Amino acid sequence: MYQHKTESAPVFIPGIGWLDPDDAEEMLERLSSTRDMDEASTAETEAYSPTDAIRAAVVGLDGTCRWPGCDVSAHKSQTDHRHNHSEGGPTSAWNIASLCQHHHNVKTDRRAFYIMDPFTREIYWLFSDGSWETSLPSGPMSEGKARWAQTVTQANSSRRRNARAFAQMMAEVDDVAEKIAEEILQEFDDEEPPF
Repeated sequence: MYQHKTESAPVFIPGIGWLDPDDAEEMLERLSSTRDMDEASTAETEAYSPTDAIRAAVVGLDGTCRWPGCDVSAHKSQTDHRHNHSEGGPTSAWNIASLCQHHHNVKTDRRAFYIMDPFTREIYWLFSDGSWETSLPSGPMSEGKARWAQTVTQANSSRRRNARAFAQMMAEVDDVAEKIAEEILQEFDDEEPPF
């Protein structure tokens, strides 16, 4: 269940949807524990698999499979590392997207590739035929859903946190790009001239 920290905020349950206040109150009374999704959405783990809290944050942010037009619920989807874990990509909400098994296989087979904006989680899908599409997050924690329940201080804090995460990600991307460029240049240096 997802609920903003403000009093009497609506409650969202994946696979069910938004609850009316009476049903929400009854469900909230049954809870035995809670998680801070602000903390979970910025957490990282060294492990390949996300922690339960990180996975819950990704589900709350994405809402559905992030393939354009796919409506498989994020809680039934797999998690995909945007930057591969084996290549140093962190297991964190800003590097993981929800993909149903079918679309995860399409991405893994390299028939499609995506770029995720770390601020908005908007995904730009690039296809082998040169076309592209976008996918917006639709979860209860996504920018469009959660903004109404944020104070100005919370929104500013979120912007700063996102800017810090983006700067860190770009530094890592720059390092990888530099290594690739060096490898390509080394290959050209090692080859005999074609004449």
